[in-house]
Amino acid sequence: MQPHILFPILVLAFGMGTFLTTFVGDVSSENEIETSSKKVFLTKTEALKIEQEERERADISLKKDDNWLQSFQDSKVEEYHYPVKEVSIHLPVYQPKKEKVFSISTEYLEPYQNFCVNQVLNKTKQIRYKIVEKGDKIKFHITSPSKQSIDFVKNELKLYDIRSISN
Repeated sequence: MQPHILFPILVLAFGMGTFLTTFVGDVSSENEIETSSKKVFLTKTEALKIEQEERERADISLKKDDNWLQSFQDSKVEEYHYPVKEVSIHLPVYQPKKEKVFSISTEYLEPYQNFCVNQVLNKTKQIRYKIVEKGDKIKFHITSPSKQSIDFVKNELKLYDIRSISN
């Protein structure tokens, strides 16, 4: 064989040997039971059955020896924990804003002027309004926190040549 191939083969063989001895050693040590002077190898299911039987024997001996009240007395109870997360929510108390109702009346409006009035009223976010038509007169009932917003609406309406009278 060529020397440059021999070294990787030796490393691979050494690694495989180490792996197999470790793996086989671990598997056999878990499943071997010493009986008097012999070692017996068991399958996985047999080893699991034996472990389960040992646990059951230990549980039975604990039940016979200890009183159930004694087990509660001996147990360490740490501080109490709620079964769910505790959340506290603080909400500010709702206090309605003091608003006054104002009314502005105009004469009959052309469709374009009506559009302009709606645009002006929608532009100011602080006010709520209701339009009431009676014959040739149109009344706007406006709810607003201050008279300044009503004056603003009246000035905007003047820009579109709409005469308004406040009541």
